[in-house]
Amino acid sequence: MLRNFTKSIFIYGLAPSFGKFIGIFLIPIYTRVFNPSEYGVIDLFNVIIYLLVIFANLEIHSGMGRYFNLTKVTKERQVLVSTAFWNEIILSFVVILFASIFSKNINSRLLHTLEYNNVFLIALLWLPVSCIFTYLSVVMRYEKRASLFLIVALIQIIVKVSVSLVTILVLKWGVAGIFIGQIAGDLIGSLLLLYFLKRYIIFAYDINILRKLITFSLPLIPGVIVFYFNQSLNRLVMLKYLSLEAIGLYAIALKVSSIFVLIMSAFRMAWEPFMYENLERDDQKKIFICIYKLAIISLSGLVISITLFSKEILMVLTSEKYFSAYPLIGFLSIFTVLTILRLIVGIGPKITKKTFYDSFASITGVVVNVVAMFIFIPKFGIMGAGYGLCLGGLVTFVLNWYFTSKLYLINYPKVLTIALVFLSFFVAFFNIKYCMSFTLKAIFVIGLLLSSLFYYRGRIHKIYSNLVFNRYKR
Repeated sequence: MLRNFTKSIFIYGLAPSFGKFIGIFLIPIYTRVFNPSEYGVIDLFNVIIYLLVIFANLEIHSGMGRYFNLTKVTKERQVLVSTAFWNEIILSFVVILFASIFSKNINSRLLHTLEYNNVFLIALLWLPVSCIFTYLSVVMRYEKRASLFLIVALIQIIVKVSVSLVTILVLKWGVAGIFIGQIAGDLIGSLLLLYFLKRYIIFAYDINILRKLITFSLPLIPGVIVFYFNQSLNRLVMLKYLSLEAIGLYAIALKVSSIFVLIMSAFRMAWEPFMYENLERDDQKKIFICIYKLAIISLSGLVISITLFSKEILMVLTSEKYFSAYPLIGFLSIFTVLTILRLIVGIGPKITKKTFYDSFASITGVVVNVVAMFIFIPKFGIMGAGYGLCLGGLVTFVLNWYFTSKLYLINYPKVLTIALVFLSFFVAFFNIKYCMSFTLKAIFVIGLLLSSLFYYRGRIHKIYSNLVFNRYKR
């Protein structure tokens, strides 16, 4: 069971997410081509597009996924998938139309210049292909056509990287080149997925089905919006106190820590289908607890390691003008890890179809984050944004845990959670004040790894024994 879940994370999650966050591997190029202010512009446009995507898809793919396995007849499934698909396309172009009309206002208010207005209009073209690719990826996940999906995802990544490099380094199209690469990759990926899923896409648009999908998905929208606010739109608050250059430094720290965003996106793609598919099992809670333990131990170890070596990572990936962003990496990583873990501990509202509680937890967290940023940023500068983000994420995590305990009682390990969360925060604050040698950092990380292996020695021994036994049988 865990083997299948891990396979789902890699194929249906990491593959497409790797394409979406490929920018982390292009950091050495970006930071040498663009200065922090230009990188800040790129980041702000990404933030706006991601927000518009939320309004364009309305989380309809979540509703489609909830009812996909409940529709056994082919015709019913076709109508379900097609209704959501055409709704995505219609809303995408409606959102683009309105965003285009107000593009100059958006640029003048955010950047105080119209220099990048044409770039913003190009970036808007990324919206529909991104929505379509994401939606069809979800359909492919429920179809369980793993090998085919992996091939499509790899092609999408190759196209995205190749076009980006050509437009930036050869054609010298600057900031616009990044978005053209994104558009090209997602467009090719969407066309390939559409071809392989063509038996599901018909000219059907059932209002009753759409109403059912929206009833399930709409309560999730506030939570999704505040999640993006916590991770992205907080830059709008930061602009009140910080320069565009500071936004660029924040963005580069976020890009380095986006390894956890990649993991989160992959986990999100695999988690909900896995959760719904196993609800009928008698040992469902035991499986969920086991996955949570594996997740919190492995992710805590990774976040501590990246936090300790954050300065060295920036020295390898970026130029000197970006080095001062290193203290932020730990806090941004912790926030994303808390977000991943809350997907597991917050299953109660979704299982019981009371998704309002999920949005309430997210909204409360973002309110805490915003209030904290108005307090912390004037006092601590750019670090205040990291502090506020983590505080809001921690509140959301705790509320998700609480609601699940009331709606769907499951005994996740409290002591282990408190210990690892505290250790992660301790290392992040320690990394600001003190500079450890590379050797001491390596010793600490190795010790942490050995402790984790000792904790799971029984499971490791069981896996090893099974491998030896199977080999002996052959």
